[in-house]
Amino acid sequence: MNSRIYRGRTNHERLEPVRHAFQYRIYWLGIDLDELETLDRTVNGFGFNRWAIASMRGRDYGGSGEGTLRDRVLARLGEQGIDAGDFRIMLMTIPRLLGYVFNPVNFYICLNDQGQVCALLAEVRNTFGEMHHYAACPEPESGPGGSSRFNFQKRFYVSPFLDDDGAYLVHVRCQADAFSATISLAQGGQTVFTASMDGHGVPFSSGNLLATLIRMPIAASSIMLRIQWQAILLRFRRGLRPHPKPKPFDSSTHGAARNSIWYWIRDRFVRYASKTRKGTLVKRAMEKERRS
Repeated sequence: MNSRIYRGRTNHERLEPVRHAFQYRIYWLGIDLDELETLDRTVNGFGFNRWAIASMRGRDYGGSGEGTLRDRVLARLGEQGIDAGDFRIMLMTIPRLLGYVFNPVNFYICLNDQGQVCALLAEVRNTFGEMHHYAACPEPESGPGGSSRFNFQKRFYVSPFLDDDGAYLVHVRCQADAFSATISLAQGGQTVFTASMDGHGVPFSSGNLLATLIRMPIAASSIMLRIQWQAILLRFRRGLRPHPKPKPFDSSTHGAARNSIWYWIRDRFVRYASKTRKGTLVKRAMEKERRS
């Protein structure tokens, strides 16, 4: 079995216009897409397209389209001219815990027979329920067993505290006993934000799944709550004002499939704070006009 359970930490650091950082323990699953049905049958506590303590639903992944999850992932890669039909695809994701989860990003790692990373599909979600796919092959300096590097132009509204433009630099290292990913966002010639996840892998078994859930019982289900809390800190402690959310403009962006209380809260928060920001800018402009 290639599938693994990874235990580790995630770190987030905002560098501009204010410094703000946090980290917490987390676990995620490394799923060989060809092993999903086997895992569903053999791992107690895990379910695919059915209720379980830790579960996955096919509709949560891969965007729209027919066929299996692997078929949809291949379709997303194919839309960017990447033929990954001969590769093994590892999905790095956080499972549903008692039916609920929020995944800010899922990584689909395409590996050849030598274990070299040959392509990456990053499936990004925002807290408004929208999904976007970034796909690319690694840059030439990437090598087997090391860190593979990818570049993406920012095409998706993720955080209300970040501008819409910029470029992502992504480093991924994928091995059976370890996985790490680092995402850096550059805007205006400087790095403004970094996020990383780094963990140690163990076999995907009933015992290891149970041990992971006991060690970190709320890690998967508390992600959205942590995101909302950090947004409150950025707004009211750090003084950052959010940017209004634009309508999706890229064909690789999928609209929200369902409503959620979290999406409603986030939408009202950004609307309120954006109006406050707009009102402040108008007031400053009027004062400047009076002085002139």
